[in-house]
Amino acid sequence: MRKLLLLFTLLPLIVMAHAKDVVYLKNGSIIKGNIKELNPTESLKIETSDGNIFVYNLIDVERITKEDTRNKNSLSYKGFGDITFGGTIENIFNFDISTTHGIFLSDFFFLGGGVEFDLNYCQREGFITDYEGNIIGKYNYYLYKLPIYIDFRIYPSKKTNTIITPFLDFRIGGEVLSYYRGLFLSPSAGVRFNLEKIALNTAFCYEFYNPAKKYYSSLHDLGIKIGIEF
Repeated sequence: MRKLLLLFTLLPLIVMAHAKDVVYLKNGSIIKGNIKELNPTESLKIETSDGNIFVYNLIDVERITKEDTRNKNSLSYKGFGDITFGGTIENIFNFDISTTHGIFLSDFFFLGGGVEFDLNYCQREGFITDYEGNIIGKYNYYLYKLPIYIDFRIYPSKKTNTIITPFLDFRIGGEVLSYYRGLFLSPSAGVRFNLEKIALNTAFCYEFYNPAKKYYSSLHDLGIKIGIEF
């Protein structure tokens, strides 16, 4: 109970520590910082976060407020849902569905984790026979995989300021479902389309599975990923 009371006591102080003076000028400019001097009849002096000091006549000031100027996107939760279509020479076709959840540490960096369900239609060399006893050089089969991963996503430019923003994504984890259990890697590069409340993403991706059991060969998939950010 005492800890809870202490939290409520300190909460206003924590909020005020991030609060800045915001000066709205009549010409439409907005200056954020700390007011150093204020003459109620003449002028004010304000220091911005980069150390610059500005002086304004009060007749040019529309209003002065105290606001929390922290980046609203910092440490904000985001979720992603993606569908991938692709394949390679051996993995004739693959279809993936994934969901990723985490936080934006800044406008430029996302950290999260997720799970992906993969369906592969594969082709392998082999010496097997059909129902009539004829030797078949290749055989086809379905393969299901369930990798769990950590996701790192980087935006080279501020994603909230533009409609289209490029990004780089890297997933690393492990496959836990099939006999291909082992290392999972998936880098991708794409673009984000900002629709304000949500965003659409499309990317070209590569997936690599390296099974722990050495007698299984590695798997390589290429695909086009389409998703939504919510």
